[in-house]
Amino acid sequence: MRYCHYACWKNPFQPYRGDMSLTIAVISPVRQTGKTATAINLAASLAICEKKTLLIDCDPGQQTSYGTSLLTAPLKSSGFYAVMTDRSRFSQEILTSTLDFLNILPAGADFSRADFLFADTDGHVFQLRDRIKAAAADFDYIIIDAPSTMPNLSKSILLAADWALIPLNTDVRFPVRLPAQLSEIKKLFSQIIMLRDQFQLRLKVAGILLNKCEQRDDVSEKILKEALNILGEFILSSRVPDSGEVRDAFAVGKPVGVHDVMSFGAMAYLDLAVELIGKLKTS
Repeated sequence: MRYCHYACWKNPFQPYRGDMSLTIAVISPVRQTGKTATAINLAASLAICEKKTLLIDCDPGQQTSYGTSLLTAPLKSSGFYAVMTDRSRFSQEILTSTLDFLNILPAGADFSRADFLFADTDGHVFQLRDRIKAAAADFDYIIIDAPSTMPNLSKSILLAADWALIPLNTDVRFPVRLPAQLSEIKKLFSQIIMLRDQFQLRLKVAGILLNKCEQRDDVSEKILKEALNILGEFILSSRVPDSGEVRDAFAVGKPVGVHDVMSFGAMAYLDLAVELIGKLKTS
């Protein structure tokens, strides 16, 4: 393994055999890495694979609910915020989608205040985990689109998750360069290790997803090689291309697997779903 100056990273991969339902937090400490698109498309791809999937919108942008056209009816859910303030039950706020195996829990109209719900460290740190656990029996996978800008909520999501999936933007035009992204990912790894040790969690890193990949020029190829050289086994085999189909699908609020199932982007997310199904269920 080659971690260069990241050799101090403690390996968060530790296998376990857990419950039938698995909760995956799609989380990134850097904005605009394709996190929300990853959450939406992974959830949809798992549903296409006939896995009962719940997508929970915990991002201030609320694009997994307001930005998707998958709902079978107009958005009438008070969402995540109402559940966490005990104004409604989890099961009452989950909405059906046009994909048979996919359900969605929207963020809710008052979601901008959600981070304050988890600011009290003297409170019940597992309140989110307990609510998710109560609904978990109905699903094979629960995908959470975690926020990049709400530290208290992000911590609670990690406490509730079995696995963390971390997107890494490899686009040469992305203003946050690779070393800066790696520095933030290192901090996230440290937080995961600290939480796991402090609370005896089974939380692990599912892997790092190389996003917006190009192989058309020397600069792009250099970025990919550098990421692989530094991160080694943490990198997933599946890669998401810098695809016009993915951007077009996201713009109209659809997973690319619904918008254009034969596109390279759709195939990439299906590959990701299949890879995670095999990896997480056998770990």
